[in-house]
Amino acid sequence: MTKFFFYLPFFPSWETGGHKYQLILFQYFSKAYDNIFPFGFSKLERKSTQNYPLRILIGLYHFLTIPKNSVLVLTETTFLEFTIPLFLNRFFKKHSFVVIVHHLVQKTRYNFFRKKLEDNFYQNVHKIITVSETTHKNLRELNLGLWEIPVVPPGLDVNFRRIPTEKQFPKKFRILFVGTVEERKGLIFLVRASKFIKNKDFELNIVGNFQESSAYFKLLQQEIKSNKLEKNIQFLGKVEESLLEDFYLNSSIFAFPSLWEGYGMVVAEAMAYGLPVVATKIPAFEELIENGNTGILVEPQNSQQLGEALNELFDNHSLQKKLSENAQAKAKTFLNWEQTAQKVWEFVKE
Repeated sequence: MTKFFFYLPFFPSWETGGHKYQLILFQYFSKAYDNIFPFGFSKLERKSTQNYPLRILIGLYHFLTIPKNSVLVLTETTFLEFTIPLFLNRFFKKHSFVVIVHHLVQKTRYNFFRKKLEDNFYQNVHKIITVSETTHKNLRELNLGLWEIPVVPPGLDVNFRRIPTEKQFPKKFRILFVGTVEERKGLIFLVRASKFIKNKDFELNIVGNFQESSAYFKLLQQEIKSNKLEKNIQFLGKVEESLLEDFYLNSSIFAFPSLWEGYGMVVAEAMAYGLPVVATKIPAFEELIENGNTGILVEPQNSQQLGEALNELFDNHSLQKKLSENAQAKAKTFLNWEQTAQKVWEFVKE
């Protein structure tokens, strides 16, 4: 009987939206079917992100030790680990490879060598699934001669029965950001936008992993200090799901100034909780948000425009209510995780 192996480097936890997608699929499949296994959760792998030779060795190790004729389910971030195994697989035909693509790595951190490796990775896998029309289009633009690429968005892990039918806005102006603190997420532009906010008693809660030693985090801290925003902005790190739900329920606005996304799971979650969303006008968010109806879209890297949108929502309670109701109604049309898992399984089991 065929064995299915899901690459989960942070098992049983997760670090990114892609890891969460992979973990939830694994949990669903392992309950419903036999011969479903996780792999890749050693401490060494968790620390190997920037250690390229180590990543290559880790991929070879898994290729050699996983039983023959298994199906390996990967994400796009593993292109370095599995480029050599996929090349070897041409001759030894040891495994079948499925990759779930959230976004092209070359779109966010481009260089010629990375693009060649990633393109080669996609040329040699057996099946590709992607999570958005945006990433689907990006894959087609590579002209790699790929077969049909199904689009299966992430599920929405929200119980609508626990959410009030009408959003209760707090008296204090609370802005919420959820995501890893990294340059791609555009947080520096949200921090800079904060100096334009009229309500000087606002609160910006940043929920997500961060590294105090990183140059980007230090830049954010400098920007906060130079604009005297220390009392307004706080970094909370990764929080439990129950606490995250409290933040969604008790915030005024969800702000997400990302420069590039494959989908935008946290934007979908914020919409489900009836939070008015201010996000950047990038293709992935244009799939989720109708500007002025289910949220507000601003130009990327435009702090002043972002600040103006936040002020508009603070001043205009009827607009808050409209965006809140429309966003929640839109979110109810999104897939739940069981539906996502069922769709993915149909393609994986092939």
